[in-house]
Amino acid sequence: MKQIVLCTLGLTPQILTELIYYIGVVQKQKIDELVILTTEAGREMSQSILFEPDKSPLYQLGADWNISWVKNIAQNVKYETIQSISNDFISQNEVSYMQKQVLEIVRILCKSQNSCLHACLAGGRKQLSSALTIAMTLYGRDQDTLSHLIVSQNVVSNPAFFYPPPTKENIIGLNNQSVNSSKANIYISNILFPRLSKLPSECRDLMEKLMSTDSPQPWLDINLNKRQILINNQIIDMPPSLAAWLAWLATNSLNGKRGLKRIGSSKEEYLKFYKKFASHKSFLRVSAILPDILDPEWMEEKTSRINKLVANCQHSNTAVRVIRTQKHDSCLYYILEANHCGVLVY
Repeated sequence: MKQIVLCTLGLTPQILTELIYYIGVVQKQKIDELVILTTEAGREMSQSILFEPDKSPLYQLGADWNISWVKNIAQNVKYETIQSISNDFISQNEVSYMQKQVLEIVRILCKSQNSCLHACLAGGRKQLSSALTIAMTLYGRDQDTLSHLIVSQNVVSNPAFFYPPPTKENIIGLNNQSVNSSKANIYISNILFPRLSKLPSECRDLMEKLMSTDSPQPWLDINLNKRQILINNQIIDMPPSLAAWLAWLATNSLNGKRGLKRIGSSKEEYLKFYKKFASHKSFLRVSAILPDILDPEWMEEKTSRINKLVANCQHSNTAVRVIRTQKHDSCLYYILEANHCGVLVY
């Protein structure tokens, strides 16, 4: 029976070598296929550290402990990369998207009756581990397992530790004390989980439907470093002038302010955000053109254009409106559509 290991992974690639050490050295078992569930940042980190043959701790593990199959799984490793603009599953929409992806990945891995899936929750964010647990509950079979990796406290998360070597090797551990890494302990703790795949097909279909038709509120994600605007995990192509205006409004909202005044809003406040999205040349040009107090028609034009751009971003078959107007004390404000749009600026 084909033995498949599915492991969640964050930015600590040592988890993979520790897991493979336990399976190959302690359990004396073989892995036929390694699947890594991670983000783009996790994939890049693990590839740069573990999968370069000339300097790889993973290849060295195979050589040190004479595990012949390590080279094969290293050369044929499969990444299931979950897209996340924050690389951290911060927003509700990112979590929802990730959950659906994980369900589909596990469903496919559990299709063949000639395979055994070993899912390990050792790395990555807790949201990812939770999604994998749910997926195993839905699709896991009698032969499949779910587990967590436990490593000695004096070497856990130590960037110099990848696995216990066969001979004495000292590394710097907690409190800058020397630790003999060959004496480190690694365990796998098996987790019991209900296997709903045994239920009648009608029950399984209902569970799948409940999991796949969740309706998270639309989310507005603004990544200032990457200069990206997302609505419901969909990148919205906005010119710098609109992206800056929306980031200004979103930050205003997150800071507990009422909104942006149609009359009386400051150029300087807008330019703080425009600088983050525009080139230096464009910033200087716009700074010279705009009046100190922004024109009401200019403010209205930004609102109208942004709403039109996101009109095609659908949620529950209803177009998402990001901005609306509200009157307060005879002043007209632009505010985020709080009832329909969650906000994240980072």
